[in-house]
Amino acid sequence: MHWCRIGVLCLLFVAAQSVDIVTNCNSHHIYRSYGNHHWEAVFLDCSGHWWTKESLPALPVNCTVETLLLNNNHLSGLPASYFENQTDIGKLEFESNRFLEIPEDTLQDLNVTMDLNFKGNDVRDIKLKNILAVKSLNLADNKFEALKPSYFNNLPFLEVLTLDGNQIKVIENDTFQSLVLLKSLSLSGTHIYELPGHPFANLSKLTNLDLSNNMLSGLQKSDFVGLRNLEKLILTNNRIKSIESAVFTELASLTSLRMDRNDLEVLESDVFVGLEAKLQHLHLQYNWLIEIDDAISGLANLIRLVLTYNPIVRIPNAGNMTSLIILGVTGTRI
Repeated sequence: MHWCRIGVLCLLFVAAQSVDIVTNCNSHHIYRSYGNHHWEAVFLDCSGHWWTKESLPALPVNCTVETLLLNNNHLSGLPASYFENQTDIGKLEFESNRFLEIPEDTLQDLNVTMDLNFKGNDVRDIKLKNILAVKSLNLADNKFEALKPSYFNNLPFLEVLTLDGNQIKVIENDTFQSLVLLKSLSLSGTHIYELPGHPFANLSKLTNLDLSNNMLSGLQKSDFVGLRNLEKLILTNNRIKSIESAVFTELASLTSLRMDRNDLEVLESDVFVGLEAKLQHLHLQYNWLIEIDDAISGLANLIRLVLTYNPIVRIPNAGNMTSLIILGVTGTRI
């Protein structure tokens, strides 16, 4: 931690650089205190300057940069030892640059648990060995075509992983086995068409899973093994037509389920077995459902049920759903 007296302006280390990064960026100063220690933390937004690895200005040295945004530049790499004097940055963003890989040699100087964003680059492989403190990693809209267990083996503290917009198609078994602290996983729009084996088996702390905008045509019990603490599951805009009996049995903590914009025609009476205790929000709009009474009869704690734009011809029998507040039936045949 670099301590500096309140009110002292950040000085720049400009040995090899003549550009003032603070002057050229949007910045504001936050005054922190802990016990008898007081220091000045800096937020720097240096997006949209077309900077390259060679033209990137140096960072200040006598105060703590907590957040650094370098989005929308032309960066394909970072200068060696770029963070040598700023090892406590908690949030780093490199969105929409030209990285082919994550610059581990430079990032390994950082020693705090951080949020790391490389969305919209050209990364297609991960070889992280020494950046252990990443808490949130955004790799959306890159060039991944597959996910391998080796990609995440050295990220033991990762809690949020975003992989939207890659062309992953298939997830190898045990891909996420080392991410035992992961709470949120987003795989929206990744062309996934199947979930072989038990892809999420070790993610016992996962609370949010987004599999929307993919090519899944069916669901099996094995797809959700190990997700006992999952609270929100998004399956919007797939091609789901078949669902195995009691497919959600493992998801006893689920409160929100979205299966809208699929090809569902029939829901068997046991499809929601295991969800009776906590499910509150169920989205089934834009399917081909005609009748769902038997399927929802045990969902006593349901608050929201959305059935819009299905060919349903009568209002579902709410039965013992005494908590139901919102029932969406617009665009049905009722």
